[in-house]
Amino acid sequence: MKFFVSKTCVVLFLLSNFHISFAAQSPLKSIYYQEIQEAKESDPYIKKRKTDIDIPIVKSCLNWIDVIKQFEKRGEDPSFTEKLKDYGFLQFINFFLPRDMILLKEENAPSLFESIKKHSTKLNIPMPLVFLSEDENLYNVGASSISHNYSLMIIGEKMLKDLSRDEFDAVIAHELSHIKKNHIPKLLLLSVPVAVTLNCLLMFYWFKLIYNDFKNNKFYRSTAFKFATLSLASVAFTVALSKVSRIFEKQADLTALNALDDPDSIIKLMEKFELKIDNKVDNEFDYLFDRIESEMNDSWLKDSLEDTAENNCGLLKFFEKIFKPMSFHPDSKTRKEYLKKKAEKLKLELPFVAS
Repeated sequence: MKFFVSKTCVVLFLLSNFHISFAAQSPLKSIYYQEIQEAKESDPYIKKRKTDIDIPIVKSCLNWIDVIKQFEKRGEDPSFTEKLKDYGFLQFINFFLPRDMILLKEENAPSLFESIKKHSTKLNIPMPLVFLSEDENLYNVGASSISHNYSLMIIGEKMLKDLSRDEFDAVIAHELSHIKKNHIPKLLLLSVPVAVTLNCLLMFYWFKLIYNDFKNNKFYRSTAFKFATLSLASVAFTVALSKVSRIFEKQADLTALNALDDPDSIIKLMEKFELKIDNKVDNEFDYLFDRIESEMNDSWLKDSLEDTAENNCGLLKFFEKIFKPMSFHPDSKTRKEYLKKKAEKLKLELPFVAS
């Protein structure tokens, strides 16, 4: 029971913070990262948020103030309907957004804002609110929205540090494409009613099994069958939802490819992603085996360490295959292949792209 409840919570979290993570190493830190570091040192508000503000509700209310001030820049007196939408979006932020987020201003990161504005214009959508995660270890970037006019982007500082400017532009274009295609609202509308219904029914029959039916063998078997059926339905729903998510990821990739000045940048990014993330298990265990071979050659623990490493490596690869149908993103090799095909087609249609 706990597995399915927690699984659905994970699914909803992924949907509400729809994102894509890339791993890449760049020899030089991008101008985006440098600007953020300068802002952290020079902007008194950001410094205070990071050093003096710890209470979650205070952080949440500060985010509300920052967002409301952005709304006020529209320069018009909002109607009742607009106020209602604004309030709904504030609640959306409050519910889904981690408290450790700081709303960035254009003066904090002019180059980053310029890139987001440029790609938003190309995709014909308003620029989203841009939040910086205070968690310096968050290796992520994400976009959430309830409509084109009410959207936000969350930037993990660690990703800014690791990606070059062109690589991060590819990530920006991808996330904005999710907003353009309204992927987040669609997935939420598809997932929340079904997930809530399944979990409520699972909890109902779980408690029936525990408290009511254990004395009556006939009813116990009937309830157990219903619980098992709902459990399988929950797994099937997760698989189906992940399939839809992978379709949306492909749409976002291809839309981003068209919006980028350099279409090859997102392909190069996928190649790095494939090496660093898709092969993460192999890379880390290869390193472990090398260390065992070079430093434990004469140790009585060598055979035991090698057996432990081999067993765990095999187990992790087994689970990777089992849970692959539940992955919310296509693997990087697949993405790289369809992006290459699209890029070649684009170069044939628009020869100047190749130059």
